[in-house]
Amino acid sequence: MSGALIPPRLPPRYLIKLPVLCKPKSPLSTRAGIGWTRNVSERGACVELADVLPPGMPICLCLHTDRGVIEAESLVAWSKDLRQEEGGILHGFAFTRLSASHMPILADLLLFKRKMREGGVRLPLDIAVTCEPDGLAESVSGRTTNLSRGGLLLRLHRRLPAMTALRLTLHAPTGPLRGKGLVVWTETVDTLQAGAPIPHGLRFTCLSWSSCMTLGLLLMAPSYQIAW
Repeated sequence: MSGALIPPRLPPRYLIKLPVLCKPKSPLSTRAGIGWTRNVSERGACVELADVLPPGMPICLCLHTDRGVIEAESLVAWSKDLRQEEGGILHGFAFTRLSASHMPILADLLLFKRKMREGGVRLPLDIAVTCEPDGLAESVSGRTTNLSRGGLLLRLHRRLPAMTALRLTLHAPTGPLRGKGLVVWTETVDTLQAGAPIPHGLRFTCLSWSSCMTLGLLLMAPSYQIAW
């Protein structure tokens, strides 16, 4: 019996936003690049980078997750320029080799994402932050607890109600990093010890592409001793 061949089913891709370090394998290319994943599967990832990489180029992708770092030898499959949309350059990467120790981390990450809603993976980050809430004359200071490309957890010295719009400044080692956000939730003061900083969940509403790259660098630097 004749008929069309059924193509092999590709593994599902999950919308996971992770900071990633791209290390070229070629001895002629020594510059590593910082970016963010758009989605990840068992066989590859879509990554947004600042610079274009040619198809077929061998790359070591270092994905920074809340379960540990995943290092995957990969090849560039394709690229698409998004810079006119205030973004970087999308690249499709095909994994060619994962170490035995990193395969369970990837499997656990994908299993977790099957059960959870779409969004970024929060990674620990402790730096000073200053918030300027709309409608208030004075600023509110505090520190970050964790961060993703979509938002962060703040501990502030004053409680801000949910739905408060604000301008925030992260005091990074390279200099101030500014953006805008919206308070999604806040811990009630009654559940905290007297004088303790108050947890707030914040979603970014405006963050430039260059600021996203700086955030990725902040999150990756502790694992790879990246020079500022």
